[in-house]
Amino acid sequence: MNADQIEGDWRVLRGKIREQWGRLTDEQLDVINGRLDMLAGRIQQAYGISMAEAEQQVYEWRRSLTANASAESAEPGNERAAENRRPLESSQSR
Repeated sequence: MNADQIEGDWRVLRGKIREQWGRLTDEQLDVINGRLDMLAGRIQQAYGISMAEAEQQVYEWRRSLTANASAESAEPGNERAAENRRPLESSQSR
């Protein structure tokens, strides 16, 4: 999942972030608003870890989102979900 997708899906992802990093408050998540560099900084502060460790946690979290999205679209019966992820053709190319 790229940074633009994370910013666009921020409301949905907030819950997943709270599951992963429960010490982050709603106010902090409002300020972060999808910016991953700020997320890492807030994780660093909340958990007293190095910035490198916080960035690694965010990186691994993003990878898990991508892996979960790929697994969901590969499940039997999810052909429609995979179709929805394909880029739309422009009306001019038809």
